[in-house]
Amino acid sequence: MTRKNPLTVLALGVALALPLATSVSAQQSTTQTAEQYTDDSAITTKVKANIVKEQLLKGFEISVATTQGAVQLSGTVSTTAQKSQATKIASNTTGVKSVQNNILVNPQMYQNQMNQNPSSPGQYGTSPSPNNPNGKGPSN
Repeated sequence: MTRKNPLTVLALGVALALPLATSVSAQQSTTQTAEQYTDDSAITTKVKANIVKEQLLKGFEISVATTQGAVQLSGTVSTTAQKSQATKIASNTTGVKSVQNNILVNPQMYQNQMNQNPSSPGQYGTSPSPNNPNGKGPSN
């Protein structure tokens, strides 16, 4: 019978165990990625829903993307207060680890919105009503 070198036996054992360990690690990584994707989708949905409910942000398209709990906001609003409110909403949403706010502030956007819909309440005229169908106020 031949006698085997202990280092050879050890090297052979490591060589056989390494692919098995790598396979288990890759499987765990895939499972964590799928779970994280589900979590990120849920966070994105919650942040979007909370932004839509916010009166200050009505009428603005704000995009939300989430990766590993980090939320990224983008879009355009007319005031810094609106931008700050979007950050606050995202930060206060369960599961959010961090917020990167890439929303642009364009004050001209508010003016453009009003030019397209001047009959909005509290703007250039009054709201249309049965006694004032065109919303332009009293005529002389």
